[in-house]
Amino acid sequence: MTQETEGRSPDRIVCAAIKAPGGLVYAGPRHAHCMWTVNAINRAIPPEKFTKKQSFDGWIEGFLTQHNEFKTRAEAWVIANEQNQIVERVGGDTRGGGCLYSENLY
Repeated sequence: MTQETEGRSPDRIVCAAIKAPGGLVYAGPRHAHCMWTVNAINRAIPPEKFTKKQSFDGWIEGFLTQHNEFKTRAEAWVIANEQNQIVERVGGDTRGGGCLYSENLY
């Protein structure tokens, strides 16, 4: 079933997001903001010792659509490209058929 037959507007990417191994999704302007939020909520690692590698193994970086659906970087690339949301080309944004970065959008 296509989006048009569902009565929905076409997907658009609205923000960066990360998905925890258990499925919980955190959103923010950039992926780092999502990670900072998780760390602040959990107080898992003191800010001065925080590194992505220490606390986010197994998490998936992606994006949210305006329908609040999580999309991987590759899925988000297809949507953003089709919706003409790509405003900036950045290194690696075309690897593996497309990999969206927030820097592509704003």
